[in-house]
Amino acid sequence: MCYTMGMEIDFTIHAAQRMERRDVSEEVILDTILFPDQVEPHPERGVVHYLKAMRFREGRNIRAGRVLRVVVNEEAAPRRVVSLYPDRRVRV
Repeated sequence: MCYTMGMEIDFTIHAAQRMERRDVSEEVILDTILFPDQVEPHPERGVVHYLKAMRFREGRNIRAGRVLRVVVNEEAAPRRVVSLYPDRRVRV
């Protein structure tokens, strides 16, 4: 769990595993949530997708121009990062 700008955010085990696998730090996740390039609300599911263009690791390679998608359960208290992944459908 972390706190930033008065906001409490928790991470599921799945999200933590994805962060480690993709070499994405909590700082990058928080930056994506606080300053996204795009926001896609999905109120029927209680989640919001935050998107941010960045460079990140895919296997042994670092790819630029990819979009990181961070899925946050906004109905949980505290807000909970459910998953994150490179969105190959979206390009910058």
